[in-house]
Amino acid sequence: MAKTKITVRKNITTEKKIEVELPYYYKHDLYSDYGDSVIYGKIDGKTTTSIHEKIDQYGKTSYEIEKGKWSGDGSYFTDEYNSTELEYNKAKERLQEFFNCL
Repeated sequence: MAKTKITVRKNITTEKKIEVELPYYYKHDLYSDYGDSVIYGKIDGKTTTSIHEKIDQYGKTSYEIEKGKWSGDGSYFTDEYNSTELEYNKAKERLQEFFNCL
């Protein structure tokens, strides 16, 4: 059996303490040619709640809601994703209106 060399990648997880005001609000715009898709989220230190609002190219709206234990993932703690309570609450209001029409 012949030996060969291959390249592998290793990801090293590091921990870093940051100072944030809780609850922390984030917004993740998932750019698409087929409509708008945005995740609005809230992290309170123990749990995370996200509202995924999708509007396709035909104007059809759909929502996904997720709530769970926050894992400590720090990917949203950057200026790129920083949002406000007002933005989150507006998405929450649209979600409630959507479900009230059922």
